[in-house]
Amino acid sequence: MSEIKTITNEEYHTGAGISNSGLGLVLESVSSYKWARSIPSKASKELDIGTATHSLVLEGEDALYQEFDVMPKIDKRTKEGKATLAAFMSTSEGKKILSDEEHLLVKEMNRSVQVHPTSKSLFTNGVAEESIFWTDEATGELCKIRPDWLKADENVIVDLKTTADINQIGKSILNFGYRRQAAFYKMGFEAHFGRELERFIFVFVSKTKVLGRYPVRVVELKDEDMLKGEMEAKTALMRYHSAVMEDNWIDVESIELPKWGN
Repeated sequence: MSEIKTITNEEYHTGAGISNSGLGLVLESVSSYKWARSIPSKASKELDIGTATHSLVLEGEDALYQEFDVMPKIDKRTKEGKATLAAFMSTSEGKKILSDEEHLLVKEMNRSVQVHPTSKSLFTNGVAEESIFWTDEATGELCKIRPDWLKADENVIVDLKTTADINQIGKSILNFGYRRQAAFYKMGFEAHFGRELERFIFVFVSKTKVLGRYPVRVVELKDEDMLKGEMEAKTALMRYHSAVMEDNWIDVESIELPKWGN
């Protein structure tokens, strides 16, 4: 069983099924997964900038300003400033707030992505943030993915990442489980469409200026790294399945100490 749904990001994350981020928690411990499902994470400024960048790059200004408002420059010490702030907050109720500086950063990162020849070409002829659900054959568990940009006719998924250090992409891929993500998304694509996902491409855009610009790099993993990611995803799925079947979420981690301590 598999299907594509057009749902909100919140509906995706709170709904049934295990996602790549859930698999990452399971690899830490099944207790961590259960804990995270019980205590939803709250937004942070760093997450807001990433979300705003995704909205602008993938869906345009209308999508950005449906979710975000930009705080005007206000002197909060004055009576007029306080009144302006009160009016702004009343009209922005329910929206996330970006400062003027954060808004400018998001716009500049979007401009970098749109000007870069390869990233510009990739974000065409596709759909943004459709959710794919499928039942994993090996475990019978419901799985889900939410590709940033799905080019189904070309058998390609494009994933947008913001990064603080554009020169440490390899480190980010390992630290944040991006190779597992790529492999898991490949599994989901192939389960739903019944054909091979030919390419999973990362578009990284820097949140930090380098020589006055926000650099963009477009990369994909080697076959051996995709296989390692697939092994991680399947190992996590089996752990998750065992916890579900036994209804046992007790899990004490075995921690590896830094090599310098040996």
